[in-house]
Amino acid sequence: MRKGGSFNRAKYFRYLSLLEHGRSSPTLDKLQDLSEALGVSPLVLLGAATAIKEGVPVDELIDEFAAQMRPFEADGILNAARSELMGRSCLVVQPAESSIEH
Repeated sequence: MRKGGSFNRAKYFRYLSLLEHGRSSPTLDKLQDLSEALGVSPLVLLGAATAIKEGVPVDELIDEFAAQMRPFEADGILNAARSELMGRSCLVVQPAESSIEH
């Protein structure tokens, strides 16, 4: 969205229009850029899209998110991913040990 280090307003609005009309989907990097520009977490944008598309109330969406995240935390998956992102060795979690429901 930046051209030569400066903000390209026309390109930004064209990109937003493509997103709004379902002609494009943002990459994770673009989602991060959009959330930073709006001053919110990327989770807010994903949550808003899910709430709108599925007609789910915010409290229900938050409860579902928490319920789905807890096993990742309990199984050590979040710590393993965090360690890998920080350049430390990755902890291996065996699928049979996982409490994540499919």
